[in-house]
Amino acid sequence: MSQRMQHARIATLLVTFLCLAAVPSWAVRGATIGIVGDGDGARCFVCTRLLIEEILALTRGEFDVRFPESKRILGDWSRASVRAGLDRLLGDPEVDLILAIGPLAGSEAARLGPLPKPVIAPLVIDPVLQDMPRVEDTSGVRNFTYVAPVKNFERDIEAFQRITPFERLAILVDRGLIEALPQLQRPAQQAARQYDYSSVVVPADDKVLELLARLPADIDAVFVTPLTRFSEDDLEALADALKARKLPSFSLWGRQEVERGILASMAADDDGQRVARRVALNVQRILLGEDPGGFGVSISQRERLTLNMRTARATGVSPAWDVLTEALKLFEQVDDEPRLPTSGAGIC
Repeated sequence: MSQRMQHARIATLLVTFLCLAAVPSWAVRGATIGIVGDGDGARCFVCTRLLIEEILALTRGEFDVRFPESKRILGDWSRASVRAGLDRLLGDPEVDLILAIGPLAGSEAARLGPLPKPVIAPLVIDPVLQDMPRVEDTSGVRNFTYVAPVKNFERDIEAFQRITPFERLAILVDRGLIEALPQLQRPAQQAARQYDYSSVVVPADDKVLELLARLPADIDAVFVTPLTRFSEDDLEALADALKARKLPSFSLWGRQEVERGILASMAADDDGQRVARRVALNVQRILLGEDPGGFGVSISQRERLTLNMRTARATGVSPAWDVLTEALKLFEQVDDEPRLPTSGAGIC
């Protein structure tokens, strides 16, 4: 072999080595992502399927990302169960990155301090009340980040009272969440003092009739936080029952629940998609070698007051003109109301 050919071969090998050295090991061997969820919910704000789709769409052709079923763990809506799931995946040498999906899983991951592998918590309700670590707009914790939509409970209460005044508010909260994170009741207590009404937190699991039976007789309005154990049919049954009792309702979740019969909401209907895209970007940055402890955690929430006018008519709510001009109104026409059969049977 000539000296020139030897030099060319050495140069080729050197370039190849440098290129391989510049590529994280993730890209060479792929990345296995494990998932820990709070529990087996019937609905989701940011669904696992959506997260996986966004991550695969963003990383396709760049990384070999896998989500094995054997690396997906669902808790039983308790802190102990999600902690056990996190411990298992953190100790699993086959798992490179973990998604801690749900407020409980995210809170437990935050308590573990510097982590041996990257963990992302996509669903944080309130970073202060959940005691999430924060340094400026990052977690400041090695290998840990989260996504915290900037929600404002007091803003929602103000909007609700603009639609219809109330004096006694029932706040529906998933039982597992309120038992594991009782401090989440604080904003409700503060808002009640500020807006001069009283409130009661009513725990919910997956049984609509039992939840309805627990509603105090003296309430005159209902605030619905995300009840992920409720199916779409369950939510409609809840909304119908509240309408029958002439109780106006407000959804923290957004337009999807207003379409199902809840009176109003301020949240936009694309917040879940935006959170999923932020998570996908975070995964990509991690696979490129960045420490998630330095990622920004805040994501703004888009606002749009949405009213279900069919529910407003059923509950006798007549919002002021300025509210109506501001809001997106669903089922505005009376013609949208369901009609009784018009056959001649039984008609004189």
